[in-house]
Amino acid sequence: MRALRGLGVLAALLAALVAAGVWIVPGQLDWNRYRRPIEGFASAALGRPVGIDGEVKLSLLPEPELIARDVRIGEGDGAVAAGAIRLRVSPLPLLAGRLVPRDIVLADPRLRLPWPLPAGIALPRAPPSTGEGLRLRVSGGTLAIGALAIDRIDLRLTAGGAAGGFDVEGSAWLLGRRLHVTGRLTDAGADSSAGLTATVADDDGMSARLSGQIDPQGEFAGQIRLATSSFATLLPAPAVPFEAEGRLTFAGGLAAADALALSIGGVPGQGAVALRLTPALRLDLALAASRLDLDAWLRALGRGSALSFPVGLDLSAEAATLRGGALRRLRAAFDVTGDGLTLRSASAILPGEATIQGSAHLAASGALRGTAKLAAPDLHATLRWLDPALARALPDTVWHGARLGFSFGFAPEGLTLSGLDGSLDAARVSGTLSLTPEPALVARLAFDQLVLDPFLAAASPPVALDLVIDANRAETGGVVIDGFRLDAARSACCLAVHGLQGRVGGVAISLAGALDPDGRVTDGHFTLDGPDAAPLAALAPRVLPWRLPEPVRTALAGPVRLDLRAAGPPAALEVKATAALGPSTVALEGSADLAARQAHVSLRLADPDAAALAARLGEPELGAAFGPGKLAVKSDIDLSPTRLGATALAVDAGALHAAGTLGLSLSAPEPALDGDISLAGLALPLPAPGSAAPLPLLWAQGWHGRLGLTMGTLRLGALPPLSEVATTLRLAEGRLSLGHLTAWLGGGALDGEAALETAAAPPSLHVTARLVEAHLDAPSFGLPLDPASGTASVRLDLAARGYAPATLLATLSGQAEAVLRDGVIDGIDLASVAASVVPVPQAAGPAIVAPDAAASVLAAALAGGRTAFTSLDLAARIEGGRIGFDKAELAALFGRVTLAGGIDLPAATLDLHASVQPNGGPPIGLDFTGPLATPQRSTDLAALARWRAGQERP
Repeated sequence: MRALRGLGVLAALLAALVAAGVWIVPGQLDWNRYRRPIEGFASAALGRPVGIDGEVKLSLLPEPELIARDVRIGEGDGAVAAGAIRLRVSPLPLLAGRLVPRDIVLADPRLRLPWPLPAGIALPRAPPSTGEGLRLRVSGGTLAIGALAIDRIDLRLTAGGAAGGFDVEGSAWLLGRRLHVTGRLTDAGADSSAGLTATVADDDGMSARLSGQIDPQGEFAGQIRLATSSFATLLPAPAVPFEAEGRLTFAGGLAAADALALSIGGVPGQGAVALRLTPALRLDLALAASRLDLDAWLRALGRGSALSFPVGLDLSAEAATLRGGALRRLRAAFDVTGDGLTLRSASAILPGEATIQGSAHLAASGALRGTAKLAAPDLHATLRWLDPALARALPDTVWHGARLGFSFGFAPEGLTLSGLDGSLDAARVSGTLSLTPEPALVARLAFDQLVLDPFLAAASPPVALDLVIDANRAETGGVVIDGFRLDAARSACCLAVHGLQGRVGGVAISLAGALDPDGRVTDGHFTLDGPDAAPLAALAPRVLPWRLPEPVRTALAGPVRLDLRAAGPPAALEVKATAALGPSTVALEGSADLAARQAHVSLRLADPDAAALAARLGEPELGAAFGPGKLAVKSDIDLSPTRLGATALAVDAGALHAAGTLGLSLSAPEPALDGDISLAGLALPLPAPGSAAPLPLLWAQGWHGRLGLTMGTLRLGALPPLSEVATTLRLAEGRLSLGHLTAWLGGGALDGEAALETAAAPPSLHVTARLVEAHLDAPSFGLPLDPASGTASVRLDLAARGYAPATLLATLSGQAEAVLRDGVIDGIDLASVAASVVPVPQAAGPAIVAPDAAASVLAAALAGGRTAFTSLDLAARIEGGRIGFDKAELAALFGRVTLAGGIDLPAATLDLHASVQPNGGPPIGLDFTGPLATPQRSTDLAALARWRAGQERP
């Protein structure tokens, strides 16, 4: 036992000595002498020459390991620099001075490869088999290929073994993502190519598998299959499942995957990927799908890319959805960088069959800039998809089609379309549009032509407006406005018209002013200025519900100036206006209630020549009635939407002085005049009876009304004057009536009525009148036998048709009756006729004429003179302008006179036969023929001769 115990102690001692030797001796040895063996072994294991520039040391714990510093692997562009190479060796052979490596560890290797790979870089070949194969581990490695860097490489590589080749397993970091890698590279075959299979996965659920062949030039061709639960983890794309499978190649400096079969969120498609490593890292993808959710893509692209290098993306789809609408034939090419998103080109068919193409850049700050071209055959349908509120604001009757090119920008301060150029329907348009977040629409637009009516009738869009609109030619209500310009702004509370200008037929129009939140008008200013105001008549339908009478339209000819100013709250708006039309001037001053649409103003109208103004209104005869002198009109005017009233009206026109009230109703389709006017006196000329000039009847069309008239004196041509005249004029549907005329004529009461149908074709006139107990004091009718005095009662019922006085006279028809008492008639001396015919003295008669003088006295008495009569009864029929006497009898103290025949008024001729019968004597014929102004007078004494012959028989 004691011997055994001694052997045990000896063995322990020997073991301790060996252990001490293994621990102490290696530290005392120079291991650099193993530099060459280590270089040789590593070169054989790695298939590349290996050089060691640093020292070599041995570490025993936890297991023996030779550590060589500053290691070079390979030469030229494929050289690897490593911080150290650690060779794990078997300890007992090491004590015998032999290296039996078990593992190789490369610490911090750094490899930079040029891209594309230069010719001559060959694949590594597997080392001679060591049975189990050589295990190589890479720790903390870095690989740079062109601009692509892979770092924190930790791999376990097994070289050789029974299967040969290289097996790899480990992890590395690429573009900020940790990748888990497994793979196998086969030994190079007879053609010097090697097979490569690899699987790559990350922590976010992405996995990729590739397989293929690497040729001696380092080029790869094979297949790849990639899948991820969220496309957004790889690229700026929607967060939907993504799968891709297709061909993968590395050649010519380009890593490319093409003929890819894709599944994007379950939607099949095709695509291609290209990765460029020089001169800068860039990834390009082309994706084509049957349909795309473009909203999701735009959200993803708007967030930019988490990648540190540019990404190019080409998207195409036969169908896409955006903002709830369906797009077709979508093509879009994007560049995504750290600076933002660039849309190189895009095109699509939008809702409404609109086509759009353009390009844009979205900066990292969120600012968007680009250009686009739009062709929209149904602009309203496209706008309903894009912005329903904007579509509702656009009138339905305009801008159905559009062809526009523009630059656009979107930033936090709003959307802007600049450089706008194209057409809306047939109108050319250019300018700028901006929509700010308030929201507010800012427009600076220029048109070659613009129809305003649809916009005036449309509801205002629910946004603030800042507008500057120019149009070479604008139109509203059929009125053409040249050089139209609107500069206005409208907010939720206020409206400011900085300027509204244009020209209507050469008349310059301008408007400016502002409305505050309470509706108060500030600096309201409206002006007109032009050489001729006639074109302004075309504006009447936009302001009035009826057409201006033609004489008024005619009177608008001539220079015009208007200056209207307004200020104040809507319930008490102060207005002041001055206007000039030719030599006529108008001044208005007063107030208006805008809410009630009422106004009260004082009017002053002046013209230096009243007669000339009447002539401009198409009534020269009225101007003659005024006589020389100026026109001055003063009145208080009350205005509402339904009525225009003039009170305290005073008119001085030449010799005419009038006062009263007038009202014009505006509620009916035609204006209606109502009023009462009192005149001191009025003289009106009568048209020449034979005139063929049409009567001015147009003024009676387009309005109706009632006008009560009272006049101190009325003179109608050369007729005896009327006094204390009172009547009512009425106009309705072209019928002008003079109702219940009363007046005094020669001390007798006159009453009557008249009606002129101006709208009839031809116009017709009807007059009835009655005169009672009027006193004549002078010849009145210009006839050969003309009453010169007496008391007359007359009744008339006359009618005529025609456009001119001549035709009215030619169609005159009706009846006339007259009774005269105790008067004198010019044209015959019945007393001298009786004295020359009857030889027997008559009681209270003239002296007996001597027989030798009887003939000359009779001739003189029948040629002229005066006859006092007790009665003169007339009854006449008028047909076609010819007066035929049914009864014409004159009774006098010395005999009777009867009249037959007629007077042709249109021809101004007469054919009358008078039978003059002195008391107790025979009838004597007296004929009047020829022109009415100078009739021929002839006598028929045959009955007198026979009577005398009978008197001379015994």
